[in-house]
Amino acid sequence: MAKTEVIYCKAIVKTQFSDPHQCKKGATKDGYCKHHHPEEYAKRAKAKQDKIDFDFQRHLIEKGGLLMHAALTLILEGHDNPQALARVTLEEISPTGNILDIKT
Repeated sequence: MAKTEVIYCKAIVKTQFSDPHQCKKGATKDGYCKHHHPEEYAKRAKAKQDKIDFDFQRHLIEKGGLLMHAALTLILEGHDNPQALARVTLEEISPTGNILDIKT
């Protein structure tokens, strides 16, 4: 009986506990395994980013909703410096404290 040669995935992988080495999974398409194929990797990366964006938007709604309501009420009532109040409110909402991190 002839021994069939296994074609391994051509991806080079590295974990925090190992040196870079070739993936030991069998190649399926374009020389990559299902896990390391660039299209599959891009799908997983997009799904991960979508989840991060969704969680961030939920954070804005949960935390920011009450703060924004309070700030808008103060502005409506004639706050002395509405721009400063808006900046402080946005800094409170942003998880990093930087208003540029808030995506609209």
